[in-house]
Order: sequence, then structure tokens, then C-alpha cells
Amino acid sequence: MRTERGRFIPAITCLPRSSVSIHLQKDVDVLLKELKPCMRHLRATLGSYTDELRMLERLYYKNANQHRTALFFKRILETRRYGQRLIALGISEHVDCLYASFFGLTTTLGVNQKPFKGTWTHVPTGTGVSSVLERISVACKLLDKMRNQLTRAYQ
Repeated sequence: MRTERGRFIPAITCLPRSSVSIHLQKDVDVLLKELKPCMRHLRATLGSYTDELRMLERLYYKNANQHRTALFFKRILETRRYGQRLIALGISEHVDCLYASFFGLTTTLGVNQKPFKGTWTHVPTGTGVSSVLERISVACKLLDKMRNQLTRAYQ
């Protein structure tokens, strides 16, 4: 998978469940149970954020010529760019793929599909998990920049 900035994200490879020691399997069960509502919340949040970004795009389109030189508008323009980058990161898709990898799937069918109803049968390798965590870390840094930019814009 290729990202917007040209970095390759490695595909998540899986190992069978038997490769995990028995006393750690309960921990994986708990983590998967906690991950499922977080994924739903993330999808809902990014969906509403996408709607707000569309509104910002429309405001930009309508007012770009009139307010282009204003400092406030320049800061909003930078926030718009950060928002586009955040959507381009595809955090929700990466987390969904990570969750699907626990069930031996390479593509996501949606969290409510039948393959996700049973117990997990596979475990993603460390490189797959670390790549998803790295993407989430990048998204957090981007959100911090956006928050700082919006704070400066509205002061």
C-alpha cells in the first residue's frame, strides 16, 4: 500500500493463534474487545470530520479571492491542508485492516460481518502492528499541529 507522501506501508502478515502462548491469549481477547468500540467511534468521528472538512472546502471556494491576503484566512488555509492530510492518512482503514488480520483476512469487510463473530484465529506480526501504530502517531502529531493552528487563528 502506498501513502500520500510516497512511503510504503507493509502489508500485515499473520501468524496462527497457536504461536501465542496460552496465558497471553486472554490478553489478546481483552484487547480485541476494547478495540472494536474504538474502531466504531473512530469511523464515526472521521465521518463527521469529513463532513466538516467539506464545509471548510466550500467556504474556501466561495471566499478565496476576497480574503486571500488576510492572516486569518491564511491560517484557515493551513488548517484545511492539515485536514486533507489527515483524511489521506486513512487511519480508519489501517485500524480496520489490523483488526481483520486477527481473523486471517487481508481485506476488511466491515466490523459487523460474519468472519468477525467467532474467535480470533491469527495474530499479526510485530511489523504490521508497529506500522499501524506509527500511522496513528503521525495522525496525533498532525492533530496537535491543527489544534495549535486553530488556536492561533481564533486568538
